[in-house]
Amino acid sequence: MNIQIKLTFKDYLRLMLALTYKKIFIWFMTIIGSIVLLVGLLSLIGAIVGNETSSFIDSLVSILIGLVFTAFIPFLVYLNAKRSYSSNAMIKENIIYEFNQDSMKLKGESFSSEVSWDSIFKVEEIKEWILIYQSKVLVTIIPKNAMNPDQIAELKGIFTSRPGIKIKFK
Repeated sequence: MNIQIKLTFKDYLRLMLALTYKKIFIWFMTIIGSIVLLVGLLSLIGAIVGNETSSFIDSLVSILIGLVFTAFIPFLVYLNAKRSYSSNAMIKENIIYEFNQDSMKLKGESFSSEVSWDSIFKVEEIKEWILIYQSKVLVTIIPKNAMNPDQIAELKGIFTSRPGIKIKFK
């Protein structure tokens, strides 16, 4: 089975955001930040109506803290994704994935790689992606929109037939 992809920065950024927001702690920080931001905005409106200088400053501090909690994480993810995508020429290439009984082969415009099934310890499906883990940090990514439903089913079948691979499919 062969799959061809070309990963754009937009796709890569969406993946990085999806992986970041899988973590409960990130959601918790975002919710807390949103609450602090909302309280700050309501407080600011009250300070303006009541013409209170100290409440006005407190409100601005709350708004600033809320913005840091809600906007800082996506901003950092964007910067890291931009840096990673820009510094890795291979990720921008047309890549052909070939899956067979013995291995997974990747062939780009400037590289070729073969990974045996023994080297893969986990395969995970998230909303728009299939993630193939060789380690906790080395991941092969395949956008699901590069495949039709039959190919997705076939790919899942290939992985589930391999003993020793931890599977997390929807």
